[in-house]
Amino acid sequence: MQNQNLPKNRIVLDEMITTNKSSLTSSSQQNGIGSQRVKKLLQGVRIGGKLIRYKLFKKRFPLMVNLLLTNKCNLKCFYCYPQVFERETNDITTEKWLSVVDEFHEMGTEVMVLLGGEPLLHKGIDQIVDRVKQHGMICEMITNGYYLEKKEAIVKKLDSLCISIDGDEEENDNNRGKGSFKKAIDAIQLCKSWGLTTRVKAVITQNNISSLDFLCDFAKEENVVLTLTLPSVHTENGDLKLTTEQAVELWKKVRDYKKRGYPIGHTLTSIDYMLRWPYNHYEWVDKETSKNFGTDTVLPCIREELSCYADVDGMIYPCAILWNKFPGKSFMDVGVDQAWDNLKEKPCHSCGFIGEIELNLLFTLSAKNIFESAKYYFKSQVIPTK
Repeated sequence: MQNQNLPKNRIVLDEMITTNKSSLTSSSQQNGIGSQRVKKLLQGVRIGGKLIRYKLFKKRFPLMVNLLLTNKCNLKCFYCYPQVFERETNDITTEKWLSVVDEFHEMGTEVMVLLGGEPLLHKGIDQIVDRVKQHGMICEMITNGYYLEKKEAIVKKLDSLCISIDGDEEENDNNRGKGSFKKAIDAIQLCKSWGLTTRVKAVITQNNISSLDFLCDFAKEENVVLTLTLPSVHTENGDLKLTTEQAVELWKKVRDYKKRGYPIGHTLTSIDYMLRWPYNHYEWVDKETSKNFGTDTVLPCIREELSCYADVDGMIYPCAILWNKFPGKSFMDVGVDQAWDNLKEKPCHSCGFIGEIELNLLFTLSAKNIFESAKYYFKSQVIPTK
């Protein structure tokens, strides 16, 4: 309320100052968003340039690295491929992880994904994120959302944030644990209040297969990108795997939602590969087994050429599918270089997991796939507006 005792010209001046401050703040926010988008574009161009060099000279380098920072997790998702709740491996020290980040940067890494367990439970997470960002790498985190409020400052430094939700409350909690649905929803709303864009990832099992409609509607209503995956099989639990018929029907429905404009983060090209996959969707195949199929049906995998997973014990694997099924080496024993070089011995040729198909289409510079991916890459970036 205006002070009636002030001279009229003072009141007008105060109003002008307030208006100008508001205008400057709005302008500053818009400039900040604009500069962030330019930065993302430049990062994309840099990644594209490195992929072109790889295609020309075929020199391996870890473009994308996934770091499993900790076994600590407050949930017990039954499909967890590292099975962190059954392991007693101590966390690698912050200093060692910082050294690993430095080494991967020197080797050419442009994208670093922080995983767990729950990555926000690593005591050095602030320093690790800061080091990744200092190197100019894209930094994504996959989280269950429980600890975002406590870690607001570091979360806002991320380039991409993924929150796990597997379906409606009942089916999500069947997969991930009681109460996890409400916490994830609260985390998404918290991010929206901060002006942060998030991505939702769902792992589809027998427990939550009927939640696809809910997930797609939720993504559209909340304006979040939705990605889905089948779990990497590590147990004979009957709830883990869909039948082949169920998997095909799932991807048909996902394709339909995508065509209708829902914010599905997968490209039509990769979904079509899933529908053409001629084997069990949980299997990988070697080159000899798949020799009778063309690359439009069985896409050759070059994961070992351009990406890897680094486990909390230092072991380096090509992907989640080969977790504990590949004789990896530990960077704690032989160093990052040798552990990375060991991936050249990868036994598989291809598999029916959409994340692997999508990455390989990107790595091979599929023009259509790159265009579709770019749309959702920019949508799922964290760009603070508050």
